[in-house]
Order: sequence, then C-alpha cells, then structure tokens
Amino acid sequence: MKFSLLAAAALLGTPVAAEFFLKEQFNDDSYVERWTESTNWRSKTEMGVWKRSAGKFHHDEADTGLQTTVNHRFYGISAALDKPFVSGDKDLVIQYSVKHEQKNGLWWCLHQTSPWRR
Repeated sequence: MKFSLLAAAALLGTPVAAEFFLKEQFNDDSYVERWTESTNWRSKTEMGVWKRSAGKFHHDEADTGLQTTVNHRFYGISAALDKPFVSGDKDLVIQYSVKHEQKNGLWWCLHQTSPWRR
C-alpha cells in the first residue's frame, strides 16, 4: 500500500489528544501492589504464576514485562483504572503488546467486568 507524501504529512500533522486511565510498564516489582492475580476461577493446580522479566531476547534488560512461567496453565491478572472512564461519545482503546518466545500455542483473552462495559 503506497501513501503519497501529502497524505503522510497530513497523518503526522494531525494533533491527537489521549487521556490515560492506566499505564503500566512493569519496570520494577511494585506492580504487585497495583495488580491482583486472578485465582478463584480455576483450581490452584491449574493456575500459573507470573514473573517480571525482560525475556530471552531483549535490547534493554531493564525493559521488563510480565511473563508466564509454566506452559499449559491458566493466567489471570487485573488492575483498577486510575480514575473512572465515562465513555459518552469517546472510544476506549486498550493497547498492549505480546512477545511470543515459546513455540507452543498461546491464547490471550481480554475480559472486561467493569461498569463502563457497553
């Protein structure tokens, strides 16, 4: 797909205003105070444990995230928003990144159980 120089300039010149309701970088172990591991929906033997890691392949060892520790386990974790989100006419954008280092299958599910659910 080709973009004209004018179209690219218009995209780069468009002002964007974003309001963050939750931003987490997992760069230190203090995330355990803000995040809660979900443990009640599966038996303890089926649940895995999260760890903070830069992963096997990284550019900066200090740039860490959450990593699953055991294959074929269930994982769940959640955190409260820093402030309430009222949708009105605004869209809610949830953005996260996943790095696949294992060759087995990986399934992600985003589950929302908040009052702002549509």
